[in-house]
Amino acid sequence: MQAMTEKPETTDIRRSVAATQSSPSPVSAYKTRMSTEEMSGVSRTRRYPVGDFVHVRRDNADGTKSFYWEGQDGSHGLGGMPVSDLPLFADEQLGRLPDGADAYLTEGEKAMSALRWAGCTAAGTVTGAATIPGDATLSRLARLRPCLWADKDEPGREHMARIAARLSALGCSRLDLLRWEDAPPHGDAADFITELRRRGLPREEMAAAVAALPRVPFTAVEDGQR
Repeated sequence: MQAMTEKPETTDIRRSVAATQSSPSPVSAYKTRMSTEEMSGVSRTRRYPVGDFVHVRRDNADGTKSFYWEGQDGSHGLGGMPVSDLPLFADEQLGRLPDGADAYLTEGEKAMSALRWAGCTAAGTVTGAATIPGDATLSRLARLRPCLWADKDEPGREHMARIAARLSALGCSRLDLLRWEDAPPHGDAADFITELRRRGLPREEMAAAVAALPRVPFTAVEDGQR
């Protein structure tokens, strides 16, 4: 038998090795992206689907935050749609609830997400404190028993008071405003859940702790007890 005398082809092997070395692995690429974000001062970016759009929240390393909207196709902005016409954060969850079911409403996605993590049924406004959702959006909440959780500041209280008035006008018969008397300035539901975690309360007990907070019927608020 004739011995094999041909040398193995090394050119393709070298090319393959070079390509591997020049193309970072998925893990390396992830680390590169993370380093870029850290260098630009962004500590975390979250995306929340809202109807045909995506709400992007960026929490920066210096404690500041920023928000913007994208289309599902990656386009920037809302394409001219008023923010008041958008559904609530977690609006899809409300449609599965029976009439009269309890549901919390918060300002924004962070507080809403904290309550849902703790086992509560919750939705959140997408408009910011200066604007409230339109009637078409709020009507999905009006058939339930909403409990509105305002941020502990004047814009937050005014935001939820305006929403409560519209829900009442839309025929919502049972409507409460939640009171967390020990909340820090600007405190919200996310801060309350953080406090429960700091105390070591088990996650499965947090929904009951939220439900134990005082509530004021909206009719009493209208009578000047705000």
